[in-house]
Amino acid sequence: MAFSLAAKYASAVLLLLVLPCHGAAHNITAILGAHPGLAEFTSLLASTGLAHDINRRNAPITVLAVDNAGMAPLKARRMPRAAIRRRLSLHVLTDYDGVKLRSLPPGGSAVASTLFPASSSGAGGNGMVKIVMPGLGLGDEGRARFLPVGSGPGFWQAAFFVKSVYEEAPRDMSVFQVSAVMSAGGPRKATH
Repeated sequence: MAFSLAAKYASAVLLLLVLPCHGAAHNITAILGAHPGLAEFTSLLASTGLAHDINRRNAPITVLAVDNAGMAPLKARRMPRAAIRRRLSLHVLTDYDGVKLRSLPPGGSAVASTLFPASSSGAGGNGMVKIVMPGLGLGDEGRARFLPVGSGPGFWQAAFFVKSVYEEAPRDMSVFQVSAVMSAGGPRKATH
């Protein structure tokens, strides 16, 4: 039985309308690939599967990327892939963008959700990150600070805003470079 060209076309269009879309909303490895200084971070996002999780999200997302020098301490620890994934999950803010960051007043703060798994314990506390804008005269060089929520003295490492790397209109994807890999959830060993 032969179908007319119009019937074949109509069937193809109908099929496209009915099938769920599984296309990627973003391609974080391509975005970061344009920045060789972020190669270690990019490689770990890909090898832990976080790049896939970022790419499939449709809501606004902000990635806090760390340069190769900032990644060296994490790489030197030779952590299991699952532990690295949890740590880097804190660097993926959901429903947060550059406009929200720039709208924080001096001395202001906000809390953002991350891709950190809610069922995990240990590094990262509850998976939320507090963003603190410097107040006037506080001596933190005027840079926003990102800090895991639930962390206390001696239990955390904050990351400071370095620069904006990428911002997509209409605010779906932002990438900011930060100074270090955030950590929280356990006492830090003293180094002598």
